[in-house]
Amino acid sequence: IARDVDGSGNYFMLLNKHVAQVHRLSGYGAKAHKLGLPEWVLFHEYNVSDNNCIRTVTQISPQTFNSINMIMPRHPE
Repeated sequence: IARDVDGSGNYFMLLNKHVAQVHRLSGYGAKAHKLGLPEWVLFHEYNVSDNNCIRTVTQISPQTFNSINMIMPRHPE
């Protein structure tokens, strides 16, 4: 799960605390100027070697995030 922290497509990934962008060839990446980017996304793939990109991205609502957050295991920091 990741959140667009500044409205310009810089997504903060909650689990590993890295920032990445949606891959330019993904549906959102290619059409971001027309669609606008979602605030919250669920992603399947994170690639460090490909310019810090997330792929297979699905928009989720804050309510969905809260539901998922309730069932995700907590890791001590």
